Amino acid sequence: MRLPVLISIMSSVLLATPAFSQKDCGAAGDGCEPVLYQKFMAIAAQSFPDWPEVAYRTYASACYDSTDSHVRELCTKDPKKAAEVLNLLPD
Repeated sequence: MRLPVLISIMSSVLLATPAFSQKDCGAAGDGCEPVLYQKFMAIAAQSFPDWPEVAYRTYASACYDSTDSHVRELCTKDPKKAAEVLNLLPD
């Protein structure tokens, strides 16, 4: 009788443990974003402290997805100008 109980307990423990292949992305999943995207998030947070977090994500996505090298450079060196060029500044 002890063997089925032991197997049952071990099965419960194994099922409750997360898979080792899962990454620790953090609560919002930001840890799984590319490094450059995370860099743009940090730049937005530092440059626009009054913005809501969703605006940081919008800025990071717009900069990361931009195919224009000039815009990407602005995103890093002059965030306020980049936000203006990308039409991200509030009216």
